[in-house]
This record gives sequence, C-alpha cells and structure tokens, in this order.
Amino acid sequence: MNYWMTTHWPPLENSANQGPFGIYLKDGYEEVGREVSPGDHVLIYQSRTGRTLLRRDMNGRHYQLRSQVGRQGIVAIEEALAGFVEDPDSGYVDYADGTRIWWRWYVETRTISENGFVPLQLVNRVLGYSENCRLRGFGDRNSGLKKLSEQEYLALVDLFRRRPRSIRPVRKLLSAYRRLPSAARVAGESEEHRILKEYVAADPAEVLGERGLRTRHVEYEFPTGDRADLVLEDLYGRIVGVEIEVSVGPGQLAGVLQAIKYRFMLALVKERRYEETRAFLVAYSVSPEIEEICRSYDVEFFRVSLSDAQAWSRRDST
Repeated sequence: MNYWMTTHWPPLENSANQGPFGIYLKDGYEEVGREVSPGDHVLIYQSRTGRTLLRRDMNGRHYQLRSQVGRQGIVAIEEALAGFVEDPDSGYVDYADGTRIWWRWYVETRTISENGFVPLQLVNRVLGYSENCRLRGFGDRNSGLKKLSEQEYLALVDLFRRRPRSIRPVRKLLSAYRRLPSAARVAGESEEHRILKEYVAADPAEVLGERGLRTRHVEYEFPTGDRADLVLEDLYGRIVGVEIEVSVGPGQLAGVLQAIKYRFMLALVKERRYEETRAFLVAYSVSPEIEEICRSYDVEFFRVSLSDAQAWSRRDST
C-alpha cells in the first residue's frame, strides 16, 4: 500500500463540499501518479483559496464562479478504488486569471473519514516544511500530489483523529440522557460470552488482527436501553460497534441485526457519518449462511479460538 497527499481547492460558492474527493492531475502530469493503485490511502488537503472559474451563459456573456473560503488543512482520508484513468468528460477549464487547465487524469476514491482536521501549521511540521509554507506548488512537479512515507502518513492520521467534528445538539441530548437513572443491565450472560467479550476488549488489535484497534467502551448503553458489548475505535478514528456471540448457527440473525443496529446508532451518538462507523460480529463459530449475510450488509465477522480465550482468562485471573 502507498500513501499520498493531494491538494484540493475549496468548493465553489453555493455548493456543498461532499466526498469522496478523488485525485486529479493536469494533462501531461500522468507520470506523477503512475504508482497510485487500488487500496492506496490518500489525505485530502483543502487550500484556503481557489481559482475563480470563468464561464459563459446562454447568451455568450462571461460570468465568474468564485470559491468559498477553504479550511486550509487536511479535511479527509480517502481510499483509491483504481489507478489513474483519463476522464472522458474532461476538457479545458478557463479561469478568471487567464489560465486554462485540462484536468485530464482522475482516480476515483471512497471516503474513509471526514471526522477530523489537520491545520496547515501541523501539516508543515510533519512534512518538514517551513512554518510559513502555503503549499503552493505542492507535490512532484508542482502537481498537487505527493507520495508520503508511512511515518508521515500515520503522524498526520493521528493529528487528524485528535480534531473530530462537534455536533452540539447531539451532545446536549446525550448529556440530558446521562442524567437519567441508569437502565437495568441485561442479566443472564454466560461464562463463555463474558470471557470472549473481555478477551477481545483487552487487546482488540491482537485478537482481531487489525492494527490500531482500541477499546472505547465495554457494555455501552444507548438512550434506547440497548447495550453494545463493545465499542472500538480503529486506526482512522472510525467507531466500531461489536456484537459478541458464543456461536452463530444458520438462521440465527440476532447477532447480525444487533451489529447493524449498533453501527447506525453509534453514527449518531458518536457524531460520525455512517461511512465513518463499522459493525463487527465476533464469535467462537459462525455458520457459512451467516457469513454470507454479513458480507451482504457490511458486517465484518471474526472467529476467535475458544481455547485461546480460555487460556487468556486463566492467565488473567492468576
């Protein structure tokens, strides 16, 4: 996997800035992006200003489309879905400063997270640029695209996670809810279930085999009274709702449904877009039929060795 950073101008006035953002290169710069491959991760930097577009109306009169004031920092983490291809709908674009650019080459991406921000000053610090650098002429051949080292990329991702968005009305509602008397806990948890839950919670990155996973909550209670067995956070700050089951046989849909429900509810209470949340189903055994359902509905399933969990429990209790 390669890691990249690319620059984007702010959206035009009266338009929304909606991901995924994609990567664009001008005609003649395709060599700069020859190493971009599916699965590569891309940091999107939004500049403070952008060029003003020059357009003609139906009567041939010129008019201008100006940019909004940009955020001047990294605003998203994206994943490349392909390498660079020629955009068949592209052509020369005229700008009010007299320049013409053909954004001929394009990489389609999907959004991993927009729930964070890295200001320019910290971007410069990580990349070793001067404090006053504005990233004009950024990237190879001033293309706006730069390959990052893994160390640079992870440092910027860590800074990105430290500045999540704030949704004040949600926090106000949650605060009011937490002042209410606690709902009664669901009774009847089996010993095997408890051991598996605690085993995963102790070191989810190791047990589930994914770098960067960490435990945020055990037995997380929602305002509905539902309780997620675990809530994790991944390397990119995405929130993960985890349903723990002992065994999931054919037709046993409760665990899958719970995981899906937790994912949607966590998007609200943890102030994430749905794309910034994940759903896990963890069990000692999962039937092939349930595996197929999980794949169809974006629930990630994991089998954990019963003997490993029991061995960990015995060590932990000594």
